[in-house]
Amino acid sequence: MSPDRAHENQEELDAETPSTPESIALTFFDADPGLVFLLEDFKDAYTAYARISDTKLPSFESMKLAEGHPTGTFDAIVLAIRQGGSNTAEALDATRLSALSAIAQHGTRLYAIVETDGTDPEAARGVLARLQRNAQTGNILWGGATVLAMGGLSAKLCGSPRMGALRRPFSEAIDKLVGAVRMGCSVKRAQQLGGADVSVFDSDGAVMAKPAPPAPLWHLVAAHQNHP
Repeated sequence: MSPDRAHENQEELDAETPSTPESIALTFFDADPGLVFLLEDFKDAYTAYARISDTKLPSFESMKLAEGHPTGTFDAIVLAIRQGGSNTAEALDATRLSALSAIAQHGTRLYAIVETDGTDPEAARGVLARLQRNAQTGNILWGGATVLAMGGLSAKLCGSPRMGALRRPFSEAIDKLVGAVRMGCSVKRAQQLGGADVSVFDSDGAVMAKPAPPAPLWHLVAAHQNHP
């Protein structure tokens, strides 16, 4: 199947078969404190929105992906990954990608939270393309992603206000991902249903977020968040 046709099929599935997940895997390849924090933030936001709307919460399971065959599968997978270092597109080899397929069932959607090492979200395009291709050639539906150009400083921000000046752009991006997962469709489709202009979306269906302050100021302030 050509990439164009696979993308068309993805759009058709989004339009016709949205399904609210009953089980969600919160996953990572490396137990990085920043990535764990981002997954916990996703879970907390999901829980808050579910309580506000008085809807049933899915079951959540946090896990480090590794070679092997887990005992369970999930309706949705949220993968947190840092772009750069050992997590370049080339580093997403068959072993790592097969670990995702091992916890998927027919109709499982894969979403990603990608933190970049710099403050340019475009740096994540290679990782997103690799994840999307893997989903489209396997038994997983690509749900899109949120890219957080936090410069690898996510762990430094865990104590700052979620909607404060430093975290707000990233929290809003996480909330868009939460909305898509709750609706059981892609990020792009969820934004479209919400009335947003989706012409700005690339084919990987990612929401991009970068720091509000200029990059030099961002690094200076964010790096000292946990210092007395």
